[in-house]
Amino acid sequence: MADLLQEVDDVMRQERMEKFWQENKFYIIGFVIGTIVLTGLLSAYRSWDFSVKEEQTAAIINMMDDDAYPENVVDAELDFRDGLRGIAIMQAAATALGQNKQDVALKLYERAVTDSGLPAHIRQGAIIASANLNLDLKEDVDGKILLQNLQTVTQDKYSPWQAHAHILSAVIQVHQSEDYAAALTHLDNAAKIEGLPASLQERIAALKHLYTMKSHTTSETG
Repeated sequence: MADLLQEVDDVMRQERMEKFWQENKFYIIGFVIGTIVLTGLLSAYRSWDFSVKEEQTAAIINMMDDDAYPENVVDAELDFRDGLRGIAIMQAAATALGQNKQDVALKLYERAVTDSGLPAHIRQGAIIASANLNLDLKEDVDGKILLQNLQTVTQDKYSPWQAHAHILSAVIQVHQSEDYAAALTHLDNAAKIEGLPASLQERIAALKHLYTMKSHTTSETG
């Protein structure tokens, strides 16, 4: 009896499977074919992507080997992926600084600042470096433009450059208009950022102390 029931159950299960197959075979076949095609496309894309990155990296290395490096990067077309293009510009700027070519480095950093396609952390690093060099090299620097660029960093709570941007904004506020209140606000915001290294915390505290004293002196003489 048990064998008979088992046999009936097997027959019914087979009939249900056949019915399911007849009702859904086109979907099943389409899914299988789609999976195979998608796997092939992904494999082809990975191979193409690796080839492109390898080719563009080789092009960057060739630029670095050129006798005109890093000046040759300033006006180069740099038709690279965004990340690789950012690396090429920032590496060239670092090389220029190492060769005491601050004017070349500034041009490269400013190129990165205006390149909205670069990854945020690279572009924001260029904003910080550009602001620093502008303050060092130019007596008639336009602080409003620098502050506008830095604002994109100070407002990004996930940026690793946020504290640096606040500090530079404070310095510019004092340098441009002796606005100690705005400067101290930036320093207070910087001090609230968690996980800052001790050296940065000390710099913030020193600037706060200095600007507080100058603020009191200015208000007394005024």
